[in-house]
Amino acid sequence: MSVVAFTFGSLGDIITLLQLADHVRKALYDTKRASAEYRDVISDLDSIVYIVTEVQRTLSLQGPDRLSQSVENALYHAIGICLHLIAQMNERIAARRAASRNGKSVGTMAIDTWQRIGWTLFKKEELLVLRRRLSGQIEAMNTLLTLAQGFASSSSLRRVLKANLGAHLLQRSHESCQSPGRSRQQ
Repeated sequence: MSVVAFTFGSLGDIITLLQLADHVRKALYDTKRASAEYRDVISDLDSIVYIVTEVQRTLSLQGPDRLSQSVENALYHAIGICLHLIAQMNERIAARRAASRNGKSVGTMAIDTWQRIGWTLFKKEELLVLRRRLSGQIEAMNTLLTLAQGFASSSSLRRVLKANLGAHLLQRSHESCQSPGRSRQQ
């Protein structure tokens, strides 16, 4: 899979990130006897796919529930970092796969070769650093989404309270206008 040029802050970034995450996940999963570290990275990639899907849904909101520009920018920044990290992984996988083919191996031989050498792609320390960086972005996006949901809830609550207060005041005003003598007698 070739990596297409991208600009940060677009729906294209989200789609590219989801496609690359799936591609890298499958490549790591296809290695024979995937190590615990690979399984952990695969789990992190699954988390990224889930959270980025939630980010995309949240970014698509319009009207009063739309996020502030600074929150959108922060989410796109986190997506950009994840996209960069996963694109680097994808490039490394593609280079290793091309080298494993060596022009001679095709079909099942290439797959068998990949299954045997794929697990040597990343050193344990590299995977730890990668996981830490990806986890940091997952946490950032989760925090931003939690704050955004809280803001949307409080914004919706304010609209409901304002509407209810307006309706209550209107009703009181209407009652006062209909029976001015009775309110004085009470």
